[in-house]
Amino acid sequence: MSPTADVALYDFGGASVSFTFPLPADGTALEALVPLAEQIYESKPLRAAARRILEILLREINPAVKSPMISEMAEDYAVYRFEDPRESPDHFIERHTTILAGIVRADPGALSSREICEALAARLSYTQTDAAIIDWNAAILLGPGQDDVLAILEFANIELLELRLLDDRLDEALARAYDAAQRTRSMKHLFNWKQSSELRLISHFHLEAAA
Repeated sequence: MSPTADVALYDFGGASVSFTFPLPADGTALEALVPLAEQIYESKPLRAAARRILEILLREINPAVKSPMISEMAEDYAVYRFEDPRESPDHFIERHTTILAGIVRADPGALSSREICEALAARLSYTQTDAAIIDWNAAILLGPGQDDVLAILEFANIELLELRLLDDRLDEALARAYDAAQRTRSMKHLFNWKQSSELRLISHFHLEAAA
């Protein structure tokens, strides 16, 4: 199987580019994931590739997009899937605790026992044949299927990115409104057209973030 790239578009203006890299199913692949995880963490080449894909797609669908723009802001998230670990997820995690923690934290160094426990603390299972270890920047999925978990992780990260973008835009609008208020010497001029438009923009961001 060759590496693939998939794009998901959301009606609120978000986009997710997912790269899939198949790995050989042998005993050496697991340990090799630790330095690989460090390399792909906030990888500039992967971000650049994702941006090129979005630019090409945006040119194709441009007539259907309102105010087309690709933000510099991005949110990286890595998911490592083991669909056939050849043993129960519990046993697999128990045998490879240190390696799995290093993968999740993207750190090839010798982690402390406390750090290992914290890295693997958010662990969920629905049946005896599946498990999900979810951390803030990566997740490990064990067992067949798991497409629904992958979709939830993707949507959660695109929502996080949207909130970050709204927060930055709100900070900019607040700064402009504060500057406008500072320039105002009397209540008579407080609500002139320019200043009131800036205050309306703050209200718009508030409503958009609460939607």
